[in-house]
Amino acid sequence: MNKASRVSLFDAWAKTYDASVQEALDFPFDGYELVLDEVARLAAVQPGMRILELGIGTGTLTKRLVNSGCAIWGVDFSTEMLALAQVNLPQIVLVQADILGDWPVELNRRYDRIVSAYVFHEFDMSAKMALLERLREQYLTPDGYIVIGDISFPTAEDHSLAHRLCEDEWDEDEYYWVAEEATEACRQAGLAVEYRQVSQFGGVFVIGALNSEMPRKPIRAVVETGPNYIFHLLAVAKIGFNSEYSSQYLRTVKQADIKYLRAHHPLLAFADGHLGGLAGLMIFLPCYLNLDTRAKLQEFFDLLLVGLRDRRYESFLDRYREAITRLNLWIQCVDSQWLDSHVPYCEIISGLAEVYTDNFDAYVTDVWPHEKQAIESVAALINVHFLQTEIIFRWETLAGRPFQFDYYEIVLCSATKNGPNVNSLGYERNVFYSGLDFALLTQFISHEVGTHILIDIIKQVFSQGSKCKYPFDLVYRTYENLAKFYNSRILGDTNTYDGMYGALGNRVQCVLGELYAANPRLSPEELFWQAVERLG
Repeated sequence: MNKASRVSLFDAWAKTYDASVQEALDFPFDGYELVLDEVARLAAVQPGMRILELGIGTGTLTKRLVNSGCAIWGVDFSTEMLALAQVNLPQIVLVQADILGDWPVELNRRYDRIVSAYVFHEFDMSAKMALLERLREQYLTPDGYIVIGDISFPTAEDHSLAHRLCEDEWDEDEYYWVAEEATEACRQAGLAVEYRQVSQFGGVFVIGALNSEMPRKPIRAVVETGPNYIFHLLAVAKIGFNSEYSSQYLRTVKQADIKYLRAHHPLLAFADGHLGGLAGLMIFLPCYLNLDTRAKLQEFFDLLLVGLRDRRYESFLDRYREAITRLNLWIQCVDSQWLDSHVPYCEIISGLAEVYTDNFDAYVTDVWPHEKQAIESVAALINVHFLQTEIIFRWETLAGRPFQFDYYEIVLCSATKNGPNVNSLGYERNVFYSGLDFALLTQFISHEVGTHILIDIIKQVFSQGSKCKYPFDLVYRTYENLAKFYNSRILGDTNTYDGMYGALGNRVQCVLGELYAANPRLSPEELFWQAVERLG
């Protein structure tokens, strides 16, 4: 169909378009509202941003963004669609233009977000990519990105299957996305891309410019069942976390098991560098391993309990050798001596093992499907954000020491509200609460990169325990504030967590600033210990 015919089609469709797509229960618009909701969520607009919608139609997507304090422009080629959009959204700028053609001067500016819904399937892959590259080069701010919701399938196989099943409704003149092909095309064009399937026929792409000038050690957000399940148990039992999550999912954990968890709260508690006697073995090690099935949990505890009862740990250590080797770059080595220190808790561990395994199926059925979707949305935003930065490289340069892995993983968790919501699992893995403000989340991810690069400075203090010359809390707070001090130089601002460390934190920042100003050549270790000595 040529351009004139398509314009006529959409002009004629304008008055009934919204009802026809919103009420659709089959191909291609089944899940239409969910896709638009996800585009709006992933756009994560903030007051003052400039937003451009391509193919605005009647304004259904922009209605979700218009109250966010942004300046919004909408472009479409249909006169009738734009007339309805003007009635629905009189406060935005509307422009008539062919998206693939020349744009009028009123669109010549840089936008923080460019969004589009159910438009790009009109274009073949070469036209899609040419438009995306044009948007990047001419219209997107350096930190901006594009969010596209459309008719899309994860793989070519899924695309072919849908074609066969929906042959009568399939439009052979349209070009429905295949995510695996589009992702590869974007990456070859130097575009960072994240994709998630939202409905049977619809998905959302988040696309930004990829900085490839420097050697990269990526920061990537991951969504894992195992850690989310363990923190779910803690949150429901209110061990360290106290939020509406507990009441929402109270019925998904057996009441007797909640009582058992609460009875051993002190052993499972953790905060500010302090760990209860079982926190490392029963929380952080299983989370690091991502024991994401009931069978994996059962195997872990079977091997562990046999080892504890016989005081022979070869089978356990051999089973998890690869992961333990990585983990041993962190603070606590997982070895026979460490495992043996848990022998007095053997029967408690046995009881906790039953709690972990007995409640897993309910979590996977009744909780995870609801929580996973929101977490995946945040992960997509994080991954695009950090594909456009070189945080690890900057930290390595400033700290004068390497990050010990080729990547850094952020395990997002939805249960850890109102508690320790950022927790290190290992050198290259951290758990973060997925509901944190996005600016705080990204600033603190950079902060945690720093605490991990600088971990050797404080490792000896963790091993010394009460034998350390200085109070542990002073040393730990100085270490955290050293990372914040450097992070402010890497990011230019760390305002989202300025008050996190209280009056002591403010004092530490002043001392670090004075010492650094007096001698900028101090190594991180020298700066740290001089600050501790002055504060102590």
